Amino acid sequence: MNAVATVLTAVIAGFALAKPALGQHTPPRIQALRACAASRWDLLDGELDSARRSLAEAAEHATRTQSKTLLTWVEQRTAWLTACTAERQRLATLDPTDGATISARGAFRALWLGDLDAGIDLAATGSSRRWRALSAAENVPKLDARECERLGDLWLRQPAEGPDFAQFSIRRRALDWYRRGVSRAEGAARDKLAAKTRKLMLEMLPKSGPGHAVFKAKHDLADWSMRGGKWSRRNGKLIGESGDDRARATYRYGYSEIFAVRIRGSIASVNNENFRCSVGPTSVIFNWECAKENHFRYVPRGDVSAETVRGHLFRRGKEHEVLICDVGERVQVCLDGRVVWEREIEAPLHGAISVHPAMSRIRVRGVEVLGVLDTGEEPVKPSHRTY
Repeated sequence: MNAVATVLTAVIAGFALAKPALGQHTPPRIQALRACAASRWDLLDGELDSARRSLAEAAEHATRTQSKTLLTWVEQRTAWLTACTAERQRLATLDPTDGATISARGAFRALWLGDLDAGIDLAATGSSRRWRALSAAENVPKLDARECERLGDLWLRQPAEGPDFAQFSIRRRALDWYRRGVSRAEGAARDKLAAKTRKLMLEMLPKSGPGHAVFKAKHDLADWSMRGGKWSRRNGKLIGESGDDRARATYRYGYSEIFAVRIRGSIASVNNENFRCSVGPTSVIFNWECAKENHFRYVPRGDVSAETVRGHLFRRGKEHEVLICDVGERVQVCLDGRVVWEREIEAPLHGAISVHPAMSRIRVRGVEVLGVLDTGEEPVKPSHRTY
């Protein structure tokens, strides 16, 4: 979990673990993401002026994309940087040998900057009994599923102190332990903990910026790459229509790790067939046109064989909520809160998010993604085979 823990506050903000050099031919959207990521690592090094320059660069690139999503994100990052700078200056005025100061500086590093492993260790060397207890609980060897769940619960019981991004770090750590517990549980205990994990994921879905895709205005379409078929925006929804199976609308933000994706949508066709979507290597066909079936695929290496669930699950004209999530070495597809398919997976979900009409007309109200943004490239099509 150490590798994941270093990005605790990065999930919503979308920071990257690496800071690739900005290339001359790099898309503006990726340049903006990388520049925002640079603001975080520069801050960890104490180079606040460099962090501010990175954010100014990000704003310039975001303007070129005509993406309000990116501009909103830059504003959020600027507010975060301002708050962190003020808190860092306050902590610098305190006695560095005082136990309470040491714990406070560790908490700042863990919850504000997202460096939880190092922050927890530092905070535990101070006088805070709470941080010492957390550190001791995390370092118990060979925790079983129930103990992992209890540790997640312990994190969620931590006092609601600090700004929103510090609270997000707490929930992110709890999520780590819940997902580890799911991977170690079996039977009914696993199902119960998986439901608890999904509930926390839904609470953590972003409310703005990358990972919060809506279609309230024309500029919202700039965050999508649309190929094939006919695409439009009407009454706050993305409308996709296609006479074949080649149409795709792909979210222009890729993810190096995906925890959960919620898609709200419906079928508008009279035949009530084919609402398709893909989340990295997982693809779903609701209401297949050739039979009363729904198809589910996990295709990390190109195997396109499908598992089926009988009976069309989408009702004509009804807006459904689809949740595709990795609850801990296991992908689950839920429809309106009910698990309709699941299977073990060999690696975390990652890649692009797409929606597809196929010989059909679909409506999509919104797509929300909880994950770690990938600054390597800008997706323009599904990252994996879908069928």
